[in-house]
Amino acid sequence: MRAWLSFSRVEAVSLNVDIAEMSGELSSEHDIPLADAIIASTAREPGGALATDDEHFRRLGAEMVWYK
Repeated sequence: MRAWLSFSRVEAVSLNVDIAEMSGELSSEHDIPLADAIIASTAREPGGALATDDEHFRRLGAEMVWYK
């Protein structure tokens, strides 16, 4: 995976306290699974974006890059 990441525009991001706190808030406020909240919170970090075709992430404030 590290080799693939080094040649792509994708970056692995570690879960940190800020992402964890935001994830808990999003999960509670929007009644979504914690896993989805972690994904959205990570994408909301500066410079982040989420490549997905799952519409529900749009309402969570994540920058979307549509993938189909």
